[in-house]
Amino acid sequence: IEMLVDGVSNFDTDLVPIQPVAVVGPKEVDDFLLTSWSFLPSTLDDGRQIVILKITLERPLIGIFFLKYFPVILINIINQTTNYLGGKKNIDAILGVNVTSMVVITVILISTSANLPPSTRMKNIEKWFLGCFTYPFLVIVLNVSLRSARLKKIQDSAAGEAKAIDDRPLCNGSAPHIAASPLPDALPAVVLPG
Repeated sequence: IEMLVDGVSNFDTDLVPIQPVAVVGPKEVDDFLLTSWSFLPSTLDDGRQIVILKITLERPLIGIFFLKYFPVILINIINQTTNYLGGKKNIDAILGVNVTSMVVITVILISTSANLPPSTRMKNIEKWFLGCFTYPFLVIVLNVSLRSARLKKIQDSAAGEAKAIDDRPLCNGSAPHIAASPLPDALPAVVLPG
């Protein structure tokens, strides 16, 4: 903060800051801690004297880490562990956990973005959240793809077994797709009613 006496009085006034400055009042301002402040004398390019008030505010990073980053890290660890639930049998649980985690990460992202000042650029924390958001999405896509591939393989093998069953010779020694050969003379022909 730059302070000056405007007009002709500026050249007739000597601005001398008082040192040290006593902090009176709370040292917390919203989410920030007031760590120090000082007055510094200075001169502008046109020769006017100013006093610069320098205020240092700090934000405790431990609170940001545990409220924003740590829950998302835990969610992604839980997502990773669901991949070891048993694969084929527990795909519903895997998909459910990942969809739920995407919802939770979205809620945290929205609440975080609402508390940040608006800007035209994407903030770093938003980039990080979106990066973490893509992990459960990719796990869902991968598991659905693997499930589809397994089902196709099962269907193909079932169709192959059905074809193998169709190719087996019947009890008379002929295959169903081959025209029936005449019965040997030694065996009597059986005629079924119907």
